[in-house]
Amino acid sequence: MWNNIKTRKIALAGILLAISTICLYIAGVAPTSRLALISLASFVSGVAIIEIGIAFGIAYTFASIALGFLVMFAQPLYLVYAALFAPYALVKALIEKMKNKIVQYIIKLAYFNLVFFLFLQIFETLIFNFEGLKKLLGINDILVPVLLAGNAAFIIYDYAFTMAMRFYESRFAKKGRQYQGFRLDQEVEEDSNENTNKKH
Repeated sequence: MWNNIKTRKIALAGILLAISTICLYIAGVAPTSRLALISLASFVSGVAIIEIGIAFGIAYTFASIALGFLVMFAQPLYLVYAALFAPYALVKALIEKMKNKIVQYIIKLAYFNLVFFLFLQIFETLIFNFEGLKKLLGINDILVPVLLAGNAAFIIYDYAFTMAMRFYESRFAKKGRQYQGFRLDQEVEEDSNENTNKKH
């Protein structure tokens, strides 16, 4: 019975990976809405966490990052996806196991700012010089407004992610499967219950 459950999860993960990869491919060639498309790909990862659990979700995340590299041709946008959007479903699920909402947001923002700051440094060094933008805006330090804007965008993204997962849970997910507060022991218990029901 466990093999049947495992096979079903792998098959579902494959379907979700295909959907996510299509979103990433379109993001790689589309002239507009590219961030929206990689956000959609990350929402698909959230669905994967709901349906196949955190344990399988780790493998799913690595597979999504690898396939993203193949279809996005190592574009700068791929770095954003690989560093932030791809693992965020998994990170969010783990963080939201905590009961304290304030602590959740502190950790989420710390994670985002670490990734965002490192990416800005790489972006400025290899791709774009911010000096021209500083002169255009008439400010000496571009980092603070960029970080503020990035944090505001991240909070909106996190809220949209939560709403998307709640919508999926209410319309499509099996009863008892949740994104927020999902725990590995719940996954094991659920699989055990499925085995028991099939035996009867």
